[in-house]
Amino acid sequence: MIHRNVFHNEELLGIEKVRWSPGQAGLICGWGLFTTVRITQGEAFAYERHWRRLEKDAALTRLPLTYSGAKVRVHLQEVIRANKVTEGCARIYLIWNTVGGWKSDENIADVDLLINHRRPAAASGERAADSARTRAARGFASGGSENDFVVEQCVGLGRGTSGRV
Repeated sequence: MIHRNVFHNEELLGIEKVRWSPGQAGLICGWGLFTTVRITQGEAFAYERHWRRLEKDAALTRLPLTYSGAKVRVHLQEVIRANKVTEGCARIYLIWNTVGGWKSDENIADVDLLINHRRPAAASGERAADSARTRAARGFASGGSENDFVVEQCVGLGRGTSGRV
């Protein structure tokens, strides 16, 4: 489960205050990038490597990268401090809002920045379910049998809680 405080564009907010629009093409159509960063002892592990990969992928996909790695790192630290995090994982999302025909004419940023954090799976009791869902999804997506997918559904793990940007 994610923590209560998230960073959205230029401010740290309680999760209930973050709002999205149906006119955000990246949100609706899945245009954007994300990375998952391990947090250990209150610090982002290998942050520079994650940011370099986001920069490379942004160039490949032509996503306008309007944030600097240094600035995003400061915002990530804000989320870590606000949620009193010592261990866990953070997600950094770059959501491309103004691409394609499904965008609106709202005055919104070209790219939204969202940073959130979740507790370690073991602390939240989610490890077994997450691992089973991941194994089943990987097996099915990589040419695994339909049985992997059926087993996941029968065991009740397909709760629809994961998604991609």
